[in-house]
Amino acid sequence: MMDGQSALRRPDVRAKTVLVTAFVAVMVLAPARAALADGGEEDFTAKDFVEQAIGLLQGQPDMKDLIEDRIGDALEDDEVEGVDLALVAQAQEAFEEGRVSETLELLARSIGEQVGPALHQPEVGGGLATPEGVADTVLIGIAAVLILSGALVAAKER
Repeated sequence: MMDGQSALRRPDVRAKTVLVTAFVAVMVLAPARAALADGGEEDFTAKDFVEQAIGLLQGQPDMKDLIEDRIGDALEDDEVEGVDLALVAQAQEAFEEGRVSETLELLARSIGEQVGPALHQPEVGGGLATPEGVADTVLIGIAAVLILSGALVAAKER
């Protein structure tokens, strides 16, 4: 009969521990990798970028870099149907000069909308809003803890 400690030293138990740790790490890191992947913007049209910029201006006006990126993305996009790029260019200039309300109005007009309390009313309830990049950092932190825990268990069993 083997005691618990000598059972953990068997190669098959160590191999299973390493496999389980690797599996958990992959399961945690795969979604984080997809979330962090640069790209995905090719699926958006200029109108999508304008709508995102409007939403950011109305909901998170302090995210100036992201708003500026969305306006620039709209101007650079190939799919411009339903967007008046001249108005988007004027909106970009107004935004750079700090005229936020004018930027919002120009962007809305560029896609045939009118500025009201909110062009797209947010859904009430559910969801946890986190500052940009926080969710990614948390996922990476959890993955790192799991990987280190697995490595410590494997090292302890040797």
